[in-house]
Amino acid sequence: MLGILIDHPYAWFSFDVSTGSKRFSLGLFSLSLWVEGDAYYAFGNSPTRRVPVPIFPAKNLPANPLYLVILTIFFREQEHARKASSLVPKETLFHEAKTWQIRFRIPRQDPPVKTFPD
Repeated sequence: MLGILIDHPYAWFSFDVSTGSKRFSLGLFSLSLWVEGDAYYAFGNSPTRRVPVPIFPAKNLPANPLYLVILTIFFREQEHARKASSLVPKETLFHEAKTWQIRFRIPRQDPPVKTFPD
């Protein structure tokens, strides 16, 4: 896979996750997320369908450190066996992420001085 990615940077990948063991199917699905490919499934006589996933490549995670904080909050909610609700309230995300924020100011720059010819 790595060789294909290096040799063909614009290659598009598609994965069929409806066959094989559960571990194999989950591995293919995870791989499809990392290489920004598509995952498809078909069970029985049903038509092939694309597995819907949010489009947010892993390479964008370092762009904002709060993305990793939010993912940590989601996983922590799952660890505590809070399966009654699959959603994390926005208040929880706000308060948890607020503790990780680093406040800084961008130095103010004075506007350029306009000079007029004599």
